[in-house]
Amino acid sequence: MSQKYAILGLLNISPMTGYMIKKNLELSMQKFWPISYGGLYPALHKLAKEKLVQVEDQDGSRGQLLYYITDNGKKTLHEWLMKKSSIQIKDEYILKIFLSKDLTSKERIKILKDYLLEKQQLLNGFKQILDNNDNETLYIDQGINIVTKFTLLTLESEVSILQKIIKEEEVNV
Repeated sequence: MSQKYAILGLLNISPMTGYMIKKNLELSMQKFWPISYGGLYPALHKLAKEKLVQVEDQDGSRGQLLYYITDNGKKTLHEWLMKKSSIQIKDEYILKIFLSKDLTSKERIKILKDYLLEKQQLLNGFKQILDNNDNETLYIDQGINIVTKFTLLTLESEVSILQKIIKEEEVNV
């Protein structure tokens, strides 16, 4: 997925300034789909050129531009949403554990504990974002609610599974 669909998806929820788009990408999608912020404004410019978004100068707001999704943008987003996707799992920790044949149990446990810490930090960060949302920055709709629940449940499960695996591995040390 490129930024194109992330941006169109957000603008389909509500018109936004570039700053609001960046904030929403940061507070929502960043947890499961890393986005390059350096390419945000060039991507918005390209979407405007392709007539997928419309740009409007906001009066009295220091030259901020407000972006709207066009009907053509909605059609493009809909077509992409309806295309079949493939599940891609790229997790360096899992790869390390998979290839850890020559590591000692202590070394393997260290990797597992590092992985657990990363998952706990992700979970805590995600919960903090949801607790601190001012509702003016992060736009919530049914799709975002589903992904939020899915992400929270997944992270909680992964933390629990890792804790169990670590306990089992520590018995073997």
